[in-house]
Amino acid sequence: MSPLSSSAPRLLGPSALALLVAALCPQESAGYLSSSAPQLFSSSAPQMLSSAARQPLRSSVLTLSSAAPQPSSSSAHQPFSRRTALAFTLVTAGFGAKEVLAEEAKEDFYTKWPFEKPSDVLPFVFANARKGHPEEILSALDEFGKYYPNYRLGSEKGDILESKLKEINPKNCLEIGTFWGYSAIRTARNLPEGGKLTCIEYNGNHANVARQLISYAGFSDKVELVLGKSSYMLPKVAKKIGQADYVLMDHIKPLYLPDLQLMEKLGVVGEGTVVIADNVVYPGAPDFLDYVETGKGSYQTELIEADFEYNLDSVRLTP
Repeated sequence: MSPLSSSAPRLLGPSALALLVAALCPQESAGYLSSSAPQLFSSSAPQMLSSAARQPLRSSVLTLSSAAPQPSSSSAHQPFSRRTALAFTLVTAGFGAKEVLAEEAKEDFYTKWPFEKPSDVLPFVFANARKGHPEEILSALDEFGKYYPNYRLGSEKGDILESKLKEINPKNCLEIGTFWGYSAIRTARNLPEGGKLTCIEYNGNHANVARQLISYAGFSDKVELVLGKSSYMLPKVAKKIGQADYVLMDHIKPLYLPDLQLMEKLGVVGEGTVVIADNVVYPGAPDFLDYVETGKGSYQTELIEADFEYNLDSVRLTP
């Protein structure tokens, strides 16, 4: 694959197993959809995609581990709590007190922080993160996700995202699929002076949480959230922001391709634009991958391995 030129629009996409990096190649004539566009993947890339899709997910660890307390000589005659006594008894009997304490800690969490609707995450974040400290807010969301898996980039892909943002230093940004504002906060804290992020979120309950967390992080002046379906909102947003320096796509996967093509048509994605498309391998956006892989959109692409951000086998739907 040819190296990315500094002027080429680049498409960067974190997937369940990989980060898809694609570059929109500038053409000398007839726009960037000409038939003379170069091939986007190396010859081994399709095989890489198919083999990657067959590999097991690197699932996140969702168990809170806690070491069993051990009695010391100074505290040997101190009364034990029920939990400590239980843990010590199981250690001496060889039954694995660490796992018992971990399960008890999880049950304590579920009791203290029940989760039945999106806004239930707010008390936990407000209790565990200070206002104006985005790193604490992100950590709180990651911690909450250990018990209630949810749609967020997560720490690994979040770090990849921020490294790319530092490279390109975008000023005019767009995000489609904001959920609770996790990636918006990560993006906003990397914006230069005068930088702006516009977010499109379809779900009103999620948008309400995102607005509050973005405000709590101190980024209300940098982030504008609009509510509505992407295909309906994009023409309106395009009139306001013009061509974006950076776009994050993290919404319904079957909409990736039509929304990308719509953004091309509207001029939101053009030469120099960086686009990130999440989870393109799993759950997957095969038509989107085909479009950028075969040269139909004149894209150069790269896949970077990354963890799947939530474990579907461990989802707890009710407290």
